[in-house]
Amino acid sequence: GNWRDKDAFFQLVTALTIRAESQRAGATRTSNTIDLPQIFSQHIRPELLKSSQENGGHPILLADAIQFVCTFRNQLPGLTEFIPVLATHCQSRHVVVHTYAAYALERLIYSHQFKRQDLEPYLTQLFQALFAVIDAPDSTSIEKQWENEYCVKAVMRLLLVADTAVAPAAQLITDKLVKALARVCGNPRNPKFNHYLFESLAVLIRVVCRGSSCEQNNGNQPSVQADAAASKFEVLLFPPFQSVLQMAVAEFTPYVFQILALLLDFKRELSPAYASLLPPLLHPTLWEHRGNVPALAQLLEAYLRIGTRLILDEGHLEPYLGVFQKLLASKLSEPHAFHLLTALFLSLPPQQIDPYLPTIFRLLLTRLQHNRDRVGLVHYFTAFIGLLAGKRGPSFLLQSLEAAGGQGVGANVLQHVIIPALISVPIFSEERDAKHAAVGLVRLLSEEPNACFSGPSPFWTNAAAALLGLLQANAKITQGGLILVSPLADITAGDDHFVGNVPGADYDAAFSQLAFGATTARPDAFATDVPDLGAYVQTAFTNLAASRPEFNQALQAAHAHPAAHPNLDDNTRA
Repeated sequence: GNWRDKDAFFQLVTALTIRAESQRAGATRTSNTIDLPQIFSQHIRPELLKSSQENGGHPILLADAIQFVCTFRNQLPGLTEFIPVLATHCQSRHVVVHTYAAYALERLIYSHQFKRQDLEPYLTQLFQALFAVIDAPDSTSIEKQWENEYCVKAVMRLLLVADTAVAPAAQLITDKLVKALARVCGNPRNPKFNHYLFESLAVLIRVVCRGSSCEQNNGNQPSVQADAAASKFEVLLFPPFQSVLQMAVAEFTPYVFQILALLLDFKRELSPAYASLLPPLLHPTLWEHRGNVPALAQLLEAYLRIGTRLILDEGHLEPYLGVFQKLLASKLSEPHAFHLLTALFLSLPPQQIDPYLPTIFRLLLTRLQHNRDRVGLVHYFTAFIGLLAGKRGPSFLLQSLEAAGGQGVGANVLQHVIIPALISVPIFSEERDAKHAAVGLVRLLSEEPNACFSGPSPFWTNAAAALLGLLQANAKITQGGLILVSPLADITAGDDHFVGNVPGADYDAAFSQLAFGATTARPDAFATDVPDLGAYVQTAFTNLAASRPEFNQALQAAHAHPAAHPNLDDNTRA
């Protein structure tokens, strides 16, 4: 029959059937008057099984049929039989057919219709079909090339669901992705294609390195096998990444930094290539491009995990602190400044970082003096001094503050800045920071109550009430510690993590976060020392009341204080 009539029929049935739909889930509510299974078996299924060649099905009708399956994926049973069919149509010479086939494949994996055991027999065929499209632009003319974002997104999703089954083909897939990267470097025009290209690399690295790892070894140290797998990726990726950095491809540099940080998550020591890369990363000009800042800060943190000896031996500590100072000067980059400072404090020996503490605190106190009403800044500052008090003791913290700001500055900041901010907004944006703040406050309240709060005074009561409110508002931190290092992200992740989803956004104004890049969760510094924060607080207050009975009344007043029972509906995360 006339293909136009059939096309109109498919469109009409779809329009009349859908009552509610979303891009993520397809049709979520349908009309009861239309028999979808019958229409599927009589019209859609036969069309799907036809070839897309000239003597077979019409490409528009094939695209209609594939779109129908994708739209009604939640209403149609037994779709796994069409995996090889979609693999065939992914190889179609018609753009509309292979694009819809790739889109349907990705959505059906996303919605868990296709699982690993269903896809595994067809992995080779599917990857070959998708890379055939990615490798072969529609025209030999560079101006007319079109990067098919649906195909590369399907590659990402296929890598996710296949998991360790892709390991034997990892080098081949990496070569294909690197080849695509080299091609688009000269003219990066499609942000979505570029984003999912790097997401695919990130997923492949995670899957292969995690799959190469034997059983969990001591601490968070990667296994020898994971390190070896990461080193192989390093050999494959460093040449194209160096080209990106040398060419200063602004669209790609944040992605490159994230992949480099991800590789360091699986390495046990720095290679010469990584060592030679560090000095340029610390150069101020690289930090002028705002889109680089989050990824660069994350990469510098990753260096600290395994590269402290290099940083100290090669004199990179002061450039690191220079980066911290630059990050602290902007509201947008403040969180990265505190993350980097925390990583420095946790990674370096005390004798190396202590001489710089007076300067660090002068910078922090100056920043706080001009921005004392910004709760977010106060929270980050509270978390850092909590870390210092928890690890080095309240006396050391107070001495460090006084060395920078004069006598009594610690008590003044606590009473007039930190405690009012915690009472106003007790919910922290990061659970780790909430725990660090809580541990430090416990030690200050129980070990230095006179120096900080003038004994069992209203100041002490307010501070204890603020601590109790913090514990209630950030309930997870009292539940047996924090689980901050997550495994590979969920298969449904990676949908909305790129700047191209923000209308009018550009790479200088926004950061394109990879959903499967290096983990942004940071370790709980007190995971071993304070595994149960609730019990820790209870023990500290019980011991204080027993040794100093004059605090009993202040402690009772703290429990009755409104700040100890915050109305969380009235608070938002800072």
